[in-house]
Amino acid sequence: PVNQGRTWVESSPDKSNKATGHMLLRNEDGSIVYHDALTQIKGRGNSTWKADKKPYQIKLGTKTDLLQTGSEDNESKTWVLLANYADLTMMRNTLVYNLGQALGMGFCTENQWVDLYYDGEYRGCYLLSEKVEVGSGRVDITDL
Repeated sequence: PVNQGRTWVESSPDKSNKATGHMLLRNEDGSIVYHDALTQIKGRGNSTWKADKKPYQIKLGTKTDLLQTGSEDNESKTWVLLANYADLTMMRNTLVYNLGQALGMGFCTENQWVDLYYDGEYRGCYLLSEKVEVGSGRVDITDL
């Protein structure tokens, strides 16, 4: 529909254009992880939003552990798709997140590589990650 597709979302310099839709996430073996409403998709980032490969924030219809960690704390409606446009190795964020987890740091985002198809078009390899936000299972601090 008009004002709902990828072109419309990406045309917003301030990332204010938001769209809704439907999302299907499959495992490597083809099993379904999530097949339900996508109540919002919008742009995210600052300098990265100006790149050719756009990063997104998505909001689901129901809290879901998209990364299938098995922990209820990892269920959320809000997730991010990092484009990693400036990182040609596509390893920097994953390496830092995984190193932080190995060192036992208090909060390191869970993440997983995904192939993104948006409006039926392949958009590339993205890093699906938890959104950094205050809350149980995320950054567990008092929200002032």
